[in-house]
Amino acid sequence: MKHPFQIIVTDKKGEYLFTSVKNHIQIFKTCTGELVSTWTDDVDVDITLKQQQAEKIKQLELEQQQKEIEETHEGGNKIPKIPVPGAGAPTVYNYIRTLKLSRNEQYLIGTTDSDKAIVVFSLFDGSSGDDQRVPPALKLIKRQPFPKRPCTISTNYNDEFIIVGDKFGDAYSLPIASQEIIPTKDLVPILGHVSMLTDAVIGISTREGGNQKEFIITADRDEHIRVTNFPLSYVIDKWLFDHEEFVSSLCIPWWKPDLLISGGGDEYIRSWDWSKETSNDCLLFRFDIKEYISKDTELVNVVKIIALKKNDFAKLCVLTEKNHSLLILNLEESGKIVFDQLLETDNSIVDITSDLTGDHLILSFDNDNNKLLKFFKINAQTGQFSNTEADANLQDSISQNSICDVDTTKAFYPLYHISQLRKRGEH
Repeated sequence: MKHPFQIIVTDKKGEYLFTSVKNHIQIFKTCTGELVSTWTDDVDVDITLKQQQAEKIKQLELEQQQKEIEETHEGGNKIPKIPVPGAGAPTVYNYIRTLKLSRNEQYLIGTTDSDKAIVVFSLFDGSSGDDQRVPPALKLIKRQPFPKRPCTISTNYNDEFIIVGDKFGDAYSLPIASQEIIPTKDLVPILGHVSMLTDAVIGISTREGGNQKEFIITADRDEHIRVTNFPLSYVIDKWLFDHEEFVSSLCIPWWKPDLLISGGGDEYIRSWDWSKETSNDCLLFRFDIKEYISKDTELVNVVKIIALKKNDFAKLCVLTEKNHSLLILNLEESGKIVFDQLLETDNSIVDITSDLTGDHLILSFDNDNNKLLKFFKINAQTGQFSNTEADANLQDSISQNSICDVDTTKAFYPLYHISQLRKRGEH
């Protein structure tokens, strides 16, 4: 049995599919299904516990020096043992939590669970020139640990810096091409929220005189969307208020950089002119997907929003957690959002991705029958999505070529986590 793909990402032309499964990253050709490169994170899952032990030992040694403990003192401070989870403790997983391509598609960036780090891969060695027809190969160039677990990543417009947000609300900026490992104690946040960061995107705005300015747009668990100057991130430009629950996904359509689409724990998604701090539209969609949501959850949790365009058809694809359907919306020039169609599926959708051409909309599924993917294409005349027999053959080829096998569904790593962002009352 094949383990479901937890994250899927495709390049702009839709030629390669980048996936994460457990602690593996795999790259497939989308035209043949061939597996062209893999990487496995073999870091010890207990590495964090060992780091805690080392820090405690160092602290005790300093205390002994400061207090000048006499050699004759009986006992003294004992070296602590590595803490070991007891019976009934939650399973410790080691898997890739986030996966992102740089804008120039020279780098693939992921976040790891075991050591609270980001991993940066170079995909091309430069020998293929600008054409990049040589299949990408995963070459790890940097593994940068953080004080708290990273949960969102992005890059600025020229791919000079990686923007990393963590579970405690801090965001960091690191040079993407540098192989230098910075000690965690020397990492300085460029901005901070008072709650967990859930997503971050880079927006660009044209100011008076035609000058373009970059901004970091961040969302958090406390219903906030914040627009901050970059790189002078101590200057907050504006806030976007109107969400009532957590915001888990932000999307800026590539053809409309002044628009921002946001969604999360609310039963609606919003469209913003983020540079003017105004809301363009709000679409309530719960009743469109209600019958397709898993019975073990009654609440809407937006996992991901992506935007794609084919000819004159501008689309938004909205994925909600534990749902057997994908919501397709039309995005008008004014920013108004209109319901278009509902793609119904046999299994719960785990992740979605699309290329910029609109030729590939790819869905990954939670199932035990090795049907892990489904490819859709947009009709250039009608704007509707459909799946063909050729797509079905490709889907099966990629699924079979995945190297991650498990014996039972109980061995599946976590596939759903967005609902955990929802705040719950004490009683």
